[in-house]
Amino acid sequence: MCAPARYQALMAPVVVAFLEQVRAATYQTAAKGALRLPVTLALDEVANIAPLPDLPAMISEGGGQGLLTMACLQDLSQARARWGPAADGFFSLFGTKVLLPGIGDMTTLEAVSRLAGQGDVAVRSVNTSAWWSSRPSANVTYSTRLQPRLPVDRAHSLPPGTALLVTGARPPGVVHLTNWWSYPPFCDARLARAPTSWMSAASAREQVGPRKVPLPPAPPAGTRPAAGADEVELRWRKVPGQRRLHPPPPQL
Repeated sequence: MCAPARYQALMAPVVVAFLEQVRAATYQTAAKGALRLPVTLALDEVANIAPLPDLPAMISEGGGQGLLTMACLQDLSQARARWGPAADGFFSLFGTKVLLPGIGDMTTLEAVSRLAGQGDVAVRSVNTSAWWSSRPSANVTYSTRLQPRLPVDRAHSLPPGTALLVTGARPPGVVHLTNWWSYPPFCDARLARAPTSWMSAASAREQVGPRKVPLPPAPPAGTRPAAGADEVELRWRKVPGQRRLHPPPPQL
C-alpha cells in the first residue's frame, strides 16, 4: 500500500511540470493563430497524480485559448483538501459534470440534490369521524408540499450503468452509460488478441499465426470490379487531430 503512494508523490511534480509546458505551448500557439484543434487534458485522479496549483484558473481561462480540461475526482472532498475554498466553485468552472454511483461525500450529494430543485407533491389526507358517532363519515382532502426532486439517497444509489449529468442551467438528469467494448474504435481493440504477461510476443504470433486476407483479382483497365465474397473493403474514417494525409497500406 505504501509503494503506490510513494510513487505518486515522486511523479506528481514531474506530471505538473509537463502539464505546465503543454499549457504554455498551447497558449503561445493559440496566440499566433496556428492552433488547428483544441488541446484536451484528460486528468484522472487529478488531486493526487496531477495536483496543479492553479487548476481553477487554468479551467476558467483555458477554454478561450484552445485548452480544454477533463478532471476526474472521487468526490469534492479531494478537491477541498487540495485547493481549499476554490474547490467550491468547481461546479461552476466545469461546464459539464458527470457523477457516477457510489459517491459517499454528503456535501457533494447535497449540492447535486439542491441543484435538482424542489417539486410539488400531492398529499392525500382522510379525516374520519369518531367510531362512536351514529353517522360515520370520511372527508378526503388534497394538498401540495415541496420536496426535493432528487433526494440524497437516490443520488448515491443510482442503478448500475447510469450516471447523473449536470450541464449548464438545466437540472440534473439520469443518463445511460455506453459500454466501452460496444463502441468503435474501442471494440476493435477488444477483439485484438494481445500477448499475456507469461507469453512472449513471438510465441503469441506463432499460436495466432499471420493474418491472411484474400485479395481480389486485378480488374481490367478503366473498369471497377463488383463487390464479391473475396473482396476486402477498407473504410477510412477521419479522426480529429490526425495529420496523416494518406492512409497507410494494409498489412497482410
